[in-house]
Amino acid sequence: MVATNYKKKMYTSGNAGFTVLVATIVAAIVLAIGLVILDITFKQVRLSGIARESEIAFQAASATLECVRFQDLRNSTFDLQESGGIVSATCFGTSASNSNSNGSDPVGSGDEQIFSWTWGSGELCSRASVYKFHNENNPVDMESVGIYWRDCSAGATCTVIKARGYNKSCANVGDEGTVERELTVFY
Repeated sequence: MVATNYKKKMYTSGNAGFTVLVATIVAAIVLAIGLVILDITFKQVRLSGIARESEIAFQAASATLECVRFQDLRNSTFDLQESGGIVSATCFGTSASNSNSNGSDPVGSGDEQIFSWTWGSGELCSRASVYKFHNENNPVDMESVGIYWRDCSAGATCTVIKARGYNKSCANVGDEGTVERELTVFY
């Protein structure tokens, strides 16, 4: 029996590292795409959180506007006063007094009456500014409160309510991450 010695020949070419190079490039591209998708996902989560907080603030402003408007139309709570007095309004099960009155000054035409409520288990803040305008003989300019398109007619009583809602309690309104939404109504 004759033994044959087979020598294994290793064939090499000039393209030996090409496969590794292609694999590295493909892995880098896949990694880059994955990182971009991850970045987009984080931004979307953050954006949805901001949108949620904005919606909470908007709903707080809307609820405040409706409550203050109800108090005014139903109970004439914010009418102009000849004598001084503190005006009180109840919204969200909490009573609030106009914080800018000392109790002795009358509430005149164009005077701001400010009210604040913390509600929703102490998690939300709502503030309202109520303005009443009246002049028996002349129209009243309401530009001082941001109503540029209309004057209050002579002899009429006009009301402007600016309701602001926050996503935090009134004590924490100045904190980072606070979202404020404001609604204004004129009638």
